[in-house]
Amino acid sequence: MRDFSRIRQIAAVLSRYGFDDLAARLGVISAVRTAGSRLLGRQGPPDVSEAVRVRMAINELGPTFVKFGQMLATRPDILPPDFIFEFKKFQDDVPPFPFLQVREVFERETGRSLSEVFESIDETPLAAASIGQVHLAVLKSGRKVVVKIRRPGIVPQIESDLRIIRRIAGIMQSRVQLFKQMCAVAVVDEFSRNLLQELDFSVEVRNMLRYRDMFADDPELVVPAPVSEFCTQGVIVMDYVDGIKVTDTEALREAGVDMRKVVETGMRVILRSIFEFGFFHCDPHPGNFFVLRDGRVALLDYGTVGTVDSRRIDEMVAFMLAVAGSDVDGLINVLVDMDVVSDDTDVRILRADLSSILSRYRSASLRDVQLASFMNEVISVARRHAVGIPSDLLMVGKTMAIMEGIGHEVCPDFQPVEFIQPYLQKIYMDRMLDTDKQTRSLTKVALDSVGLLKEAPYDIRRILRRIRRGEHSIIVKSAEDRTNRLDRHVLVDRAIFAFLFVAFFVSAAVFADSGMAFRHAFGIASAVLAPVFLVCLLASILVHRGRLK
Repeated sequence: MRDFSRIRQIAAVLSRYGFDDLAARLGVISAVRTAGSRLLGRQGPPDVSEAVRVRMAINELGPTFVKFGQMLATRPDILPPDFIFEFKKFQDDVPPFPFLQVREVFERETGRSLSEVFESIDETPLAAASIGQVHLAVLKSGRKVVVKIRRPGIVPQIESDLRIIRRIAGIMQSRVQLFKQMCAVAVVDEFSRNLLQELDFSVEVRNMLRYRDMFADDPELVVPAPVSEFCTQGVIVMDYVDGIKVTDTEALREAGVDMRKVVETGMRVILRSIFEFGFFHCDPHPGNFFVLRDGRVALLDYGTVGTVDSRRIDEMVAFMLAVAGSDVDGLINVLVDMDVVSDDTDVRILRADLSSILSRYRSASLRDVQLASFMNEVISVARRHAVGIPSDLLMVGKTMAIMEGIGHEVCPDFQPVEFIQPYLQKIYMDRMLDTDKQTRSLTKVALDSVGLLKEAPYDIRRILRRIRRGEHSIIVKSAEDRTNRLDRHVLVDRAIFAFLFVAFFVSAAVFADSGMAFRHAFGIASAVLAPVFLVCLLASILVHRGRLK
C-alpha cells in the first residue's frame, strides 16, 4: 500500500506501451485500470519493436528506471543485442532543482547556513543529474570548491521504485525464460545495492579518500580533496578542478597538452587500480575525466566503484595472458577455475568456438585488436554456451572499453593492447614472485587443512547419524570393475602423497628460518612431515609397482 500511487503510475505507462499483462499483475487497481482502458478503446501501443517500446516506457518512468536501463546496457551477457542497442540511448539528463532547495538541504544536513560557510556560491548549477546537482562556491578561507547536493525527496522515491522493479523482475522471472536465465531478481538486487550506495554521499567521500591514498605516489593523477567537516550523507564539498574535458581535443591542443601522455596516464591509472589495488573507478567516461593545463589528469565522481579480490585478479591476469598467447586450453582452464562453466556446457564445442576467435586475432597485429570488439565476441560465445560471466569481470571489461574509446578519440594512433600486454606480464611475474603473498596462501592452505582434520570426526558422526535415520542412502555398485577402481585409488593416493610432500617441503623452506615463533615452529613441523609423505609415496610405488600399466 505504501507504493500504491507509484504502482498506479507505472501500470499506466506499461499499459500504454503494450505491456497490459505485466501492468495488470502489479496489483488489483492496476488490473481494473488496464481493463477499463481496453473497454474505452484506448489507442494501441506504438508500432515499433519490443526493445524500442521497453526503452520508451523506461524513459517515461523516470530516473530510477533510466539508471536501471543504463546498467542493463552494460550487460550484453544477459540481454539480446537489440535491447543493448536501445538501452545505450538512455541519458541521465534532468532539469535542476531550485536554489532555495539547495539552501534547505545544505543547512539541514550540515547545521550551518550557506553564509557561514561560503564567501560566495553560484546559484546556477554547473551540472544536474538524477541524484544531485553541483554548484561552484568559494569558502570563507578563499578555497575554491564545488558543492554537490542530493536531490530533495530522491531517497524515498528511489526506494519505492526499487521495490516495484524487484516485483516486476519476480513476475518476469517466473513467466519468461529469458528473465529466468538472466536471474532477473539477482540482477535487480545487485543494482539496488549499488544505487543505494550512490545515494549515500558519505560513501563517495570514503571512496575519494581511498583513491587519494592509493595514488599518493602518482603525481600525474589528481583526485579532488573533500572538505570533510561539510560532507554528509546528502552533501559533498570538495576541491574545484579547473580542467579541460578529455574529449575536447581542440582545447587540449591549444593548451599544448601531450595527448598520448594523457591517454597513457588514464590507462595506467585504471590498470593499477584494478590489478594492483582491486578497487577501481567504474565510470571514467569523458564527463568524469578532465585534463589540467599542466598535463595532469583528474578523475571525478567516485559514487560508483568496483572491487575485485586477489584471487579474481590472478584469474583475470591468467585469462588475459592466455588470450594474448592464443592459449585455448589455458583459457578453458581459467574459465573452469572461475566455476562459470555449467554442467550442461559441451566443453569441446566451447573450445572450438574460442579457438575460432583466437585464431582470427592471432593472425592480426596488436595494433588492429580492439578490446571492446573482442569482449563482445567472447560474451556472445559465453551466452551461447550458458557460461556465466561474473558481474565484477563485466564491470572491469566495461571500464577498459570506456578507456579504449577515450583513447581512440583523443589519440587515434594509441593502441591499448600494445600498452596493456607488457603491463600484465609484469603484474603476473610480480604476483607470482611475491613472497609475502605466497606465504599467506600457503598459511591459509595449512590452516584450512588443520580445520578440515579437526572437523572430520564430527562430520563423520553426523553422516552416520543421518544414515541411521534414513536421511542418506548408500548405493552399492557391481564389483566387476574393482581392479580398475583399485588402480585409480592407487593413483589418487600417490597424487595426494606427492602434493602433501611438496606443500610441506615448501612450507619448511619458507618458514624454517622465520624470526616469528609460530612460523618457525610450523616450518620445523613441515620439515618433519615432508619426508614422511615422501616415504609414503615411495612405498606406494614399490608395493604397487607391478599393478599399474
